[in-house]
Amino acid sequence: MVIAATYSDLIGRGSILEPRVCCPYKPDLARVKLSKSGEYDEDQIAALVDRPQTIADVVARWKELGGGQRTVAFAASVEHSQHIATAFLEAGIPAEHLDGTTDPDIRRDMLKRLENGTTLVLANYGVLTEGWDCPECAVCILARPTTSLALYMQMVGRVLRPKTLSQAAPLVLDFAGSVLRHGWPTADREWTLADREIKRKGAGAGDEEEEPSVAFCPACLFARPSSMAHEP
Repeated sequence: MVIAATYSDLIGRGSILEPRVCCPYKPDLARVKLSKSGEYDEDQIAALVDRPQTIADVVARWKELGGGQRTVAFAASVEHSQHIATAFLEAGIPAEHLDGTTDPDIRRDMLKRLENGTTLVLANYGVLTEGWDCPECAVCILARPTTSLALYMQMVGRVLRPKTLSQAAPLVLDFAGSVLRHGWPTADREWTLADREIKRKGAGAGDEEEEPSVAFCPACLFARPSSMAHEP
């Protein structure tokens, strides 16, 4: 296996930005069933996170920490994505929703509005996780829990591109418990061809309760790499 680059290499070269990560909510996934593919049951996950108070908290936290910045929100279902967009609109924030059934021309216009800042929040379900690039998008709302490390990394990766207007750290608002489950998004991981498991340095495969790459502050709700001294 040839490792072309690590996150630390890319961050050091300025090709990727180190994010800030806030974890206001960690859903209780203990009773959520897994599908044959190993992913969470879609109906159960949607029922767990698509709640008015949780969505209201998403909007409130965004206004507090990410207000005015272009944002992509990853939802657990089409209806969840629609509810997120509606909540932002009701709060006076330009927002839209798209999913796999959105007409390609309409989708293209939505993405242009996000790019130029006419739309500030674009909620989606299963569309913008890969193959989409908007460097000025600076906030990622993780509202979709997933067992997939790859999907988690893809979602967060949408906001790690260097910006032309600002080099401020992008913001991840994690309402899915993903950072605490999968570890720091830009941690250097050990990839192996021996099997399909992916290991964080210093962690065993499949660790879910221990988060050696993440330190979490219950006071400010921010997470940081465990190697980094905590600053409120």
